[in-house]
Amino acid sequence: MTTVKSPASSASVTTPLLKPSESKSDGAGSSTQKSSKFSGNSVLDGLRSAFTGSGKAASVPPRSNSMVVSQPKRFHDGSVRPDALVAKRHSGAVIHSAKTGEAITVGNHFEVATYELSSGLDAHSDSHMHPTNYVQRGLNPEQLLKMMDDIGVRNTTLMPIPTSLLQAKLPGDDGATTALNPHEISEQIGGGEHAHHCGPLEFYYVPKKIEDRVLAGRTSEELASRPKLDIDDFRKDPGLIKEIVDASILYVDTAVNTDLATAIKNSGMSEAQRSRLDPMITGLHLGDPRVSDRLLHELYKTKGTFTGIGEITVHKELVEDMFAGGRLQASTQTPRMEPLTKLMEVAGVIGTPVVLHCDIDNLHDQVEEFNSKGKGKASEARLPANLEGLRKMFSDPRVQDTKIVWAHGGGLGRFVQQGEGHLDALKKLLADCPNLNLDISWSEVAKQIGKDDQSLTAWRGFIQDHSHRICFGSDTLAPKETGTWEATKKMYDEGLFKGMSTEAKHNVLNGTYDRVFVASRKQVRDFEQNVLTKEFMDTHVTNNGGDPVSAQTLKDLKAAAATA
Repeated sequence: MTTVKSPASSASVTTPLLKPSESKSDGAGSSTQKSSKFSGNSVLDGLRSAFTGSGKAASVPPRSNSMVVSQPKRFHDGSVRPDALVAKRHSGAVIHSAKTGEAITVGNHFEVATYELSSGLDAHSDSHMHPTNYVQRGLNPEQLLKMMDDIGVRNTTLMPIPTSLLQAKLPGDDGATTALNPHEISEQIGGGEHAHHCGPLEFYYVPKKIEDRVLAGRTSEELASRPKLDIDDFRKDPGLIKEIVDASILYVDTAVNTDLATAIKNSGMSEAQRSRLDPMITGLHLGDPRVSDRLLHELYKTKGTFTGIGEITVHKELVEDMFAGGRLQASTQTPRMEPLTKLMEVAGVIGTPVVLHCDIDNLHDQVEEFNSKGKGKASEARLPANLEGLRKMFSDPRVQDTKIVWAHGGGLGRFVQQGEGHLDALKKLLADCPNLNLDISWSEVAKQIGKDDQSLTAWRGFIQDHSHRICFGSDTLAPKETGTWEATKKMYDEGLFKGMSTEAKHNVLNGTYDRVFVASRKQVRDFEQNVLTKEFMDTHVTNNGGDPVSAQTLKDLKAAAATA
């Protein structure tokens, strides 16, 4: 890896329109066409020669199966990105004679252009990736980039986990609660080999000891269809929720932002490598009235690093009950949403997209309702607990300029299930809130989407119609092997993506990511340079006698810089 010579470059957003391949020079006469995969193209010449004579096909040279539309980008330090925009040729006769209407059997017609890596792998972007786990252990940038190349990830967000494990109740007769170090958690709790759904720390989400006890009561047939603890276990024994919650204490770790920035600064990445990563700020306490100031502090001290905010969490099954000081967290059902709304407003001024985790419904409500109202038959009459609070925030005029990504298919989870009318609610939100986007991250969400043919067909149609507002995400957490990282993508490849148009699939896998994340990079860099000056910080953020910062102040300063 070569040393970075300048701040991260902003990769341009490429529209998948067919155009002739161009060879760019780095200024020293060398071409970007270094890989044989992307180094040549005779398709256009072949097309031209095909129509210079009688329209017959005999003189057409052999055809390529693809055409490079946009070459890999070269950077000032000489490094080159591994991805190119490539259009694949349709098979069959698709071009017809203008005079006779007859098909020209060797005609060339191309699909919507999509991304490929120089290795030949189809390339996708990951909008929801956690490089570290709940005790801040994970991948360094070199490991990360190697895995990206191996599985075809062209760009990815980096979302450090801000909910760190503070204390855990060790399994044992005394049931003592004690602070644990990462080695103890991994080895004593069973995280080393018994990985939970998104990482190696089983104790964080569902303690292995509790899950093993529940699973021991299932028959082999039940285990085949229900290999893990699920919501039906809570419906059968609601006391399990309290037992799990009491096992761990979490806290908001605000140091994760600086830790990530330091790792990137010291990584020695080339500019091309750096351009594939979108680091995100996650260590923010959403109940803190000064959380917007904290965001400005983080950007000021780590200029050139972060693209966006998130994943930040409002409501998450089980986890929200584990927080130390949980009643101080943001909530869709109380006035405590105001600090988050102000943060979202400031994010819109800066240009940082926000990835938000908020369950659409409350796990306790789903369990209680099932048991008290005839096994859930009355659930259609109740709106999901958090839907209206989210609708109010998404449609708030203060956040109209903020790019929001609502994670996990609109607030689904491992235990929180989609109710009747879920897709209808998402359609209305997308129609009413043009700044709202969704991701379909997490293998648990993929299971819900593909639970049966009816669900799969409904989701495929919904995504086909709204693909420009939806992005793929893995929700992998500190993966130790490529199989873990690519598991969610493979689930969608084998189900949801089958039968989806090339254009819709491209939007979900790359297009929406480029619009939401890649396009935001320059906005954030400009804001850091033009607004976050020492004078501004002294006057509005750190000076005890200065003017308090406001979104309007930021807008005014940003506008003044644009006209200077």
